[in-house]
Amino acid sequence: MHFDKTISWDSTGTKFLIYDQEEFVSRVLPEFFNQTKFSSFARQLSAYGFERIFNLQVSTKILIYTHQNFRRDDPEACAKICRRYARGSQGVSLDNLVFRGSTTET
Repeated sequence: MHFDKTISWDSTGTKFLIYDQEEFVSRVLPEFFNQTKFSSFARQLSAYGFERIFNLQVSTKILIYTHQNFRRDDPEACAKICRRYARGSQGVSLDNLVFRGSTTET
């Protein structure tokens, strides 16, 4: 499956862009994340330290997210991404999560 018109990396490989939120929710979320609600997905991104970028030069319909350890050319850095919890709680590494489907398709 190709999702280039739905989601892709930016040119630097440091951010990912969601171009079509409806298509993302109906095709990508169920296939790779076992979710059907964007609000739940966005909450998970926030819990793992992803930041939403607001860029006035880009359409407001395009959603942009970034994380210092989520880089196109450095997949090993994903192991450093941990869920943030309230004070005193332990983080959970992304290594322990199970994603459905293959993320290598373009």
